Amino acid sequence: ELRKAIADYKNWKLIYRRKEDRRDEILDFAMEDVDKRALFLAMFNRTLVRMRALDGSPLTVFKRYRGAWAADESSFGKQASRDNLDGLEARQGAVVLYQHFGVTRRTADGSKKRSLHPVLGELSVQAWRDIAERHAKGNLFLTTTGRLLDYLNLAEKLDFTVDKSSERWTITLSSLENSAEWSLRPSEELLNGISFTVPEDAPEIVILDSRGRILDLERRADPVHPGKHAVYRQWRKLEWIPPTSS
Repeated sequence: ELRKAIADYKNWKLIYRRKEDRRDEILDFAMEDVDKRALFLAMFNRTLVRMRALDGSPLTVFKRYRGAWAADESSFGKQASRDNLDGLEARQGAVVLYQHFGVTRRTADGSKKRSLHPVLGELSVQAWRDIAERHAKGNLFLTTTGRLLDYLNLAEKLDFTVDKSSERWTITLSSLENSAEWSLRPSEELLNGISFTVPEDAPEIVILDSRGRILDLERRADPVHPGKHAVYRQWRKLEWIPPTSS
């Protein structure tokens, strides 16, 4: 399955490099090469991919999902189909959708044009309603690209220590300036939605930030991992400023 996916990507010319003579050359990844295999596994299974530029500089890149269609309003219903959203929930995954709602192909000849009123077609409206219902139930989190990438980075890179006793487990987070050098916003806002999975019989859990301050947390049975509890900070939604009349 992985080899077929790689072959498909090569055919789509989505993975290539620019040669010195400015010609595009599709990369031929040898599957026996451990590093290159690890790269492909990351590209197909992770939103964030750690890699290095040609000059050796470390890079963190992220993937956007477009699908086999052009990124315009008329394809949104296919990108955010019920099957795709079901899979996202079942796998507890994350995705960044690549879209241009200002462009549509809902034309007589299927050509691309600027979106006019109504901007969203019937399939797009249905997809947004499905997303809104899942979000209201807490099954799907909807946020901006920057906040999602910060959360995924934090889950992967944040350092912490655990001090265990029979009465209490204390989790101390390391400084965000050290753990989040990848972020443009190394602040407490990055702790939005932070969570830990612990055994259900674990004693009291206390989480301290790098300054020794206790974080406000909730604890309940983990719906995904039987026999475990989730200790988490409630995800704070964006606060939208209502437009003011001129």
